[in-house]
Amino acid sequence: MNSEPHLFERIYAGDAQGIAEVVEFLHQNELNMDDFIEVFLIARNEAGEMIACGGIAPGVIKCVAIDGRYRGQGIALSLSSALIQLAAEHGYHRLFIYTKPENEALFAGCGFYPLASVPERVVLLE
Repeated sequence: MNSEPHLFERIYAGDAQGIAEVVEFLHQNELNMDDFIEVFLIARNEAGEMIACGGIAPGVIKCVAIDGRYRGQGIALSLSSALIQLAAEHGYHRLFIYTKPENEALFAGCGFYPLASVPERVVLLE
């Protein structure tokens, strides 16, 4: 990906075809679809392939995944910022993220801080 700002497409829960594409992308990144997600933001590469996604549920950012080939290129920060803005549009001003422990530093770098963890399983950040 280039250094241009990342543009994100919205996929709403009622978009069966879009959600199916998100579910496939999540599975490719060893994640499962979570409940209560109202809308996803996704990024695509120049070929139209999904390279990143993240969802908003009431007060929670969920299902964040970035294709391994695109990690380290600033997508996580752009996606996190866009998800926070989208959550605010939906009236969610206090946000949590559940993530794998190996992703804690990534989200800490986006301004979230850890609240609790289950070693080698999950970290809760706010």
